[in-house]
Amino acid sequence: MHVTIVTLSRQYGPEPCYAATVGLMDAEKYMRALGVEIAAQMSIAGVTQKALVERTGISESTLRRYIKGTRDVPASSLLAIAREIGAPAHELVERAELRYDRQSTPTQSDYGLAAHTAPNRGKALRDRMNAEQETPEPFYDGDEPA
Repeated sequence: MHVTIVTLSRQYGPEPCYAATVGLMDAEKYMRALGVEIAAQMSIAGVTQKALVERTGISESTLRRYIKGTRDVPASSLLAIAREIGAPAHELVERAELRYDRQSTPTQSDYGLAAHTAPNRGKALRDRMNAEQETPEPFYDGDEPA
C-alpha cells in the first residue's frame, strides 16, 4: 500500500498545495492510524495538546479530531504539527501506512470467525455434483460372461 504526495496548483495563494492520495485504503482506518502516530510522536516529544494548539494555531477540537482519526488532516496542518513535534511529515505518513497495513492484514482469528459465520457453500456444491453425476455403466470387454 502506498501514499503519494502530489503538488497541486493553487489559485488563491502563493504557496503550493499538497494533497495525499491514498490508493485503495479505507480512509477512516488510515486517518485513525495517522492520529495514533501523531499522538505517539507528541508523547515522545513531550508536547501536550494544549501546547500544540498554541504553537500551530489549530483549534483544540480540530486537533482532538485529528488525533482520534475522525477528521482528515490537511497537508498544511500535518506539516505544522510535524514541525512542532519534531518528526518529518513523511515519516508520520509512512508509519501510519505501516500501522494501517498491519491493521488490515487478516489474522488467524479473522479466518476462524469467517469459517464459523459463513455458510458451507462447498458442501452444497459437492451434494449437487454428486446428485447430477451419472452412474457408471458396467464394463464390457467383449467376452461372454461365464
